[in-house]
Amino acid sequence: MLLGSIQHNHSQLGYNNPMQQWFAQNTPFLLAADLDGTLLGDEAGEAALKSLVESSRRQVILALVSGRSLAAIEPLIRQGRLPQPDYICGSVGTDVYDCNDSHNELGKRYAAQANGNWNLDAINDRQMFEIGLQGVTPSNALDELKCIAVQPWHYHSPFPNAWGVLDGLHHFGLVMPQ
Repeated sequence: MLLGSIQHNHSQLGYNNPMQQWFAQNTPFLLAADLDGTLLGDEAGEAALKSLVESSRRQVILALVSGRSLAAIEPLIRQGRLPQPDYICGSVGTDVYDCNDSHNELGKRYAAQANGNWNLDAINDRQMFEIGLQGVTPSNALDELKCIAVQPWHYHSPFPNAWGVLDGLHHFGLVMPQ
């Protein structure tokens, strides 16, 4: 029910036309976001976020972060559901891909340093809220994440999926709807 009401009332965020966004600062920032249940899950929100990112490449450095493999993420980009990222961190953080470097030197350096004995079951979304960076939990975030995202630099959006991410960008003063 909440998702349906957001689809019809997302104008309260001021994102009727994402091409009319302007950024509160000229300094580029990194937007690192999970896919399933965060950027994905609401077609209108996906389109709004994609439009914002693609029209603002100087300000937004986009990293897609997912448990999915690179092979599972690439079709979503080709299908137009996700904007072209600058970086992809996939396979639960075990693969890093620099989308602006066809040789992926960053990924090669990362792989060379990575420990082959990683316990993939121990790696989870909690860690992004435990390192002291600003973070957003959309309304449909896992309860486990909502419980640990309690610092002043964490924001609980009342909106789900990509709308929650857009709302969080606004909350932190990174994006201002016109």
